[in-house]
Amino acid sequence: MKLSEQLELKESIRRRDNYRCVDCGITQRQMVCRRLAEGKGHLRQRKLQVHRIIPDGPYSFENCKTVCSPCHSKYRRDLTGEFPPKPNFAGGLSEDAC
Repeated sequence: MKLSEQLELKESIRRRDNYRCVDCGITQRQMVCRRLAEGKGHLRQRKLQVHRIIPDGPYSFENCKTVCSPCHSKYRRDLTGEFPPKPNFAGGLSEDAC
């Protein structure tokens, strides 16, 4: 898959999931606000990411879901045998926090 096709697919997955982490529910806007407030300005840490449900499986519409960077980190650590607690953004930021 070409890089441009992969980027287009990832954007369509984010759109399908309404620009919201399917694990914890944080929105793209909340994610940007939270990461900037934490002083983490790197774009990868601010943007909602696309996670492959089957590790090392294909980037496909069916095998991917939208997650925030803390939830995505949880999956990467799970592969090493560690099971950190799921991030809890409930009540943290409102839609109009910024």
